[in-house]
Amino acid sequence: VECNIHRIHSRVPAAIIQMMNNIMGKAEIKENTGLWEEIAKRNRFDKKLYERARPLSWAEGYGAWKVNANKEYSDYPMIEYYEAENVDYVLIGDVIVGVMYKSFYKDRHNKDYVLIETRFVKDKNSYITYELFKLDKNNDLQEVPLETVENLAYLKDKETVIPGLNRILGVPVKYIESILYPGYGESLLTDYSDLFDMIDEAYSQL
Repeated sequence: VECNIHRIHSRVPAAIIQMMNNIMGKAEIKENTGLWEEIAKRNRFDKKLYERARPLSWAEGYGAWKVNANKEYSDYPMIEYYEAENVDYVLIGDVIVGVMYKSFYKDRHNKDYVLIETRFVKDKNSYITYELFKLDKNNDLQEVPLETVENLAYLKDKETVIPGLNRILGVPVKYIESILYPGYGESLLTDYSDLFDMIDEAYSQL
């Protein structure tokens, strides 16, 4: 005879992720300007790293940091973390040569849009390109002008080139190389999902 059992989660996966986060300890950032402490403070970098970036990267397999510079808002670089579902890598073989970031917006009529921002290196120059797509009810994409969304009015051009900067203005994050998807990372929990389900089931029955 079957009966309803209150499902309880053991939180073992969360405990494993937190343990790995603690083991890695404080991040060591090396730079030559002497400004990192102030940049980190203004960006709440430690909080973003320990409470969001590391746990999500261990759990999802990968992600990416994005670095912005906008003198109108700050004299310091602005740093954001994008989780796996909002990031794709641009690959040549299994080498990352660019990062695609997805950001979501609504216009005044409550219509949905996604901005695809691609940052890559080509011919030893750094590029940033912008493409804005309207999302319909079936999640099909239709490209529209950037000025369609008021919040994106500051993007004057669809492409920005920084000559002589031979690096991506973004940092891919992954801790375990994926076997199935070269170039991407793999979740720490990938091989244990069935085991965690069994633990949760036994815990619930108890």
